[in-house]
Amino acid sequence: MSDSNDSIFRTVVADSSAALRALPGFMAALAAPESGMRYIEVAVEAMSRALGAVSVFVAHRVSEESDEVRVVYAFRNGVPRDPFSYRLKDQPCLIPYDGEPTLIPCALGDAFPAKKEAGYKSFVGIPLRALHGGVLGHIAIYDQADLLQDGSYYLGVAQAFALRMACELQRHLENDRLRRDAETCMMTGLLNRRGFEDRAKIAVDTARRAGADLAAVAFDLDRFKQVNDTYGHAAGDELLIGFASCLGACFHRDTDLVARLGGDEFFLLAAATPEHEARRLAEEVRLMFEASPVHAGSETIFGTCSFGVAMLDQDPALSGLLERADQALYESKAARHAVRES
Repeated sequence: MSDSNDSIFRTVVADSSAALRALPGFMAALAAPESGMRYIEVAVEAMSRALGAVSVFVAHRVSEESDEVRVVYAFRNGVPRDPFSYRLKDQPCLIPYDGEPTLIPCALGDAFPAKKEAGYKSFVGIPLRALHGGVLGHIAIYDQADLLQDGSYYLGVAQAFALRMACELQRHLENDRLRRDAETCMMTGLLNRRGFEDRAKIAVDTARRAGADLAAVAFDLDRFKQVNDTYGHAAGDELLIGFASCLGACFHRDTDLVARLGGDEFFLLAAATPEHEARRLAEEVRLMFEASPVHAGSETIFGTCSFGVAMLDQDPALSGLLERADQALYESKAARHAVRES
């Protein structure tokens, strides 16, 4: 433990007898060897136990211009909670983004009515500063008890973690950005082959265990090489980007896996989607794409596309599912626009 953290803890330890019981775990968490997301998990749980608070979480702002924040790890009522997002407007968590630690020891619901409904009476918020000096995110602590006596203890515990937490949050976000870049097609913003295959294996396993529908749809653009040869690759790129937008407009659930695997080859996995619904959505994509031309100089280019559809229930393996969707696509190419089921 650094001298500054040791000083903070010893200053506030007298404010709560619980601090003495929490001291071993508190010190271990401060010096934990983990890094990135794993350290955040260890530290949040240690804070929760040291404070006995109802809810402790760490979040970051999506961007400097946005008021949306994403919670990367939350511990509520002694158990982890799934990550979630929310808006800062009318939330006490907005205050730490001014750069100062925040303590609202009582009557939280008077200023923030939504918190009264949740039964929260007090709040502690600690800004997490990025290396460039701006506020990257925050630690939030909510409790259903007043903190008129223990407020300095709560602040001290959270501040003791703040510097290391900020570093590890920045490390986690950078690692996450690098991972997304490695799994994303930079042109279209869709998953690339690597990102798709990793997630597709999980989707197939999940659907198989649950006995749920899983639809695979293979797509490609008709006469795409001819477009490139006639109008140039820039026009072909615009056609690919336009098609990706149509896919995103029709398949936009969190569970939809949409990818460009290369060239004009696109693939989709739609969880909990029966065959007739997959076919209907494929038709929507086709019609939207045909009605969305791109422009190359004075030329207007209308694209068309073909699809093949297959269902997991006919083959429990990912490779077989994708092969059957691909085969259905090639069969449909003869009719150019047709959607045919395998």
